[in-house]
Amino acid sequence: MYLHVIKDLLFATSLYDLTQKRMPPAADITEHEGLRLFAPEAALTRVPESFFARCPVEAQVVLSEIRDASNLLARLLDGGHSAIAGRLAGAFRRVGRGDVADEIVRTMKVAGYDVRESDPFNTASGPRTPTGIASCSNPPWRSA
Repeated sequence: MYLHVIKDLLFATSLYDLTQKRMPPAADITEHEGLRLFAPEAALTRVPESFFARCPVEAQVVLSEIRDASNLLARLLDGGHSAIAGRLAGAFRRVGRGDVADEIVRTMKVAGYDVRESDPFNTASGPRTPTGIASCSNPPWRSA
């Protein structure tokens, strides 16, 4: 049985409280200011593909926290997650981290997995308009 509670916070943000039958492995948990949170690598392997299109700013923030692919690859290889590997490689490439994307694809292929890179930020309706800080690269007053 899974039980979850969503706590609304300031600035249109929220905290998702997930209760599971079993605690995730200790390596998947990190503590920050008294909160037990999923480590970024663990979270990225668990979120659905739709997370990237629904929450592009949040996804980019988490992707930017990843310094190298080693911890991420350990999780991907351990679970044989070739589809997730392709999605994450596409996400890293989209945010300008081609080095991490290449390492994910190369390592998974060497291990015998068929990885097909895809961009999870794209939706069926086409590319999204940049939001937040990303939109600052083309401010409205420049188009005049």
